[in-house]
Amino acid sequence: MTSATLTNCLPPKCWENITLSLLYLLAGGAIYVLWRPESIFINVMLQYLVGPLGYSRLIGTFTSVAVAPFFVYSLPAALWVAAFGHTLLCVVPRNNSREQVTWLLVPPAIGIASELAQSASMLPGTYDADDVMAYLSAGMYLQLIRYL
Repeated sequence: MTSATLTNCLPPKCWENITLSLLYLLAGGAIYVLWRPESIFINVMLQYLVGPLGYSRLIGTFTSVAVAPFFVYSLPAALWVAAFGHTLLCVVPRNNSREQVTWLLVPPAIGIASELAQSASMLPGTYDADDVMAYLSAGMYLQLIRYL
């Protein structure tokens, strides 16, 4: 399948959503890799795979830069929700706005449900109100972009 054929398979707006989704995933992943503790799974794997190439030295350069805790701990959550929502915009039909609104509520609802489950000790982790705000903000963003 050539790139021209692939480009014709999806409407232009869908390509835009896929591109944004990938950018949000890359940004959230970069925050995890560059500013989160080395003990999280992705950093342990990267250390194992590319450790001899100076991974720890590179990460140490970024982790020494002070950033707001919201940026490190909650922004990735909002970026995951936004990426999920942009992906849904390629799948959910645009002809029924009520259906689209409902589907775009799913990503933030999953995030909020996970935080509530953490607060009730049903999931491992620590409840964080900033994460809930990040999920709500991303959910509002998804509802607003429907009109663009």
